Amino acid sequence: MLLKTLAVLAVAATSVYAQPDHTFFTSPVGEGVVYTGGSNQVFSWQKACTSGDSTSPTPSKTEVVLVNTDNPNGAFFLDYVMTIDCTKENGNEKWTVPERFADGKTNYALRIGLLPTPAYSGNFKITGTQTPDHTIFTSPVGDGITYTGGSKQVFSWQNACTAGDTTSPTPAETEVHLVNANNPNGAFYVATIATIDCTKDQGNVKWTVPEKYADGKTNYALKIALVPYSAYSGIFKIAKNRTPKHIIFTNPVGTGISYRGGSKQVFSWKNACTAGDTTSPTPAKTQVHLVNANNPNAVFFVDTIATIDCRKKQGNVKWTVPKRFADGKTKYALKFDLVPNSVYSGIFKITKS
Repeated sequence: MLLKTLAVLAVAATSVYAQPDHTFFTSPVGEGVVYTGGSNQVFSWQKACTSGDSTSPTPSKTEVVLVNTDNPNGAFFLDYVMTIDCTKENGNEKWTVPERFADGKTNYALRIGLLPTPAYSGNFKITGTQTPDHTIFTSPVGDGITYTGGSKQVFSWQNACTAGDTTSPTPAETEVHLVNANNPNGAFYVATIATIDCTKDQGNVKWTVPEKYADGKTNYALKIALVPYSAYSGIFKIAKNRTPKHIIFTNPVGTGISYRGGSKQVFSWKNACTAGDTTSPTPAKTQVHLVNANNPNAVFFVDTIATIDCRKKQGNVKWTVPKRFADGKTKYALKFDLVPNSVYSGIFKITKS
């Protein structure tokens, strides 16, 4: 009977321990926690402070403070952290770890100021900001980055390569490589991007993303080739450049456009006609035609609108919409008369005045 009674008491004691009937921290708990001074953290609690506690005079404005717990029998106040409403059943609060207490040695805890018994978090230490003593990339970092093939980008680093690194024989001519990073345990060389003087404490270097690796799928990274440990950037993908290299209309574009016969309009283009096009014999006198576009597979000439020099990278030209084609039904477009492939504007109709 005595053994049975002890067993029941043990179960009851375990239940009470597992679920306190007063306010308690759910984070941070335990030992061995280390926070960096200045970092943002979250503490959490459970059980409203009116549940089993005689609370402070104003429980909706209960202070949470940082305390020194080197002596578990005599924790003492160090700093005010915030005020919470502990009448709530639970809560999660962001707080900033004070940098001035970052010695990496002292034991600290958070304390919810309740009466007669305060609630304490687990113990933690506060360390200073950990600055690597070797060369690191500061850009690009992280992942989820996508660069367009052919685009201009900048990579950055900090910490001279002689600080903690045994560098290449000529650190002033250290190569930066593009590497395939699909397998993080076996990144391999793809191309050389730049040569830098990594003995400088920091640097920013422009580079051109190679178009030939633009598949939008492969994971790449940059690598500063050091010995014995190289430095790697964040992960990125290289996407194809979708910008046309040949001449295109920038106005009019799309469909559903209507011009009034006899009105003054402007057509615009970009990209010189010699970029990717075999042009007419005299590109400085390229004709712009009005064409009937009712049948997109059999567009035919209607009128000549203008003569332009399509060697210019961009242009805007005024033109007069012919009144004689104003039926409000027919679909028209403008056409750069190029060889072998002409370029068309958006579709429009011409209405009567």
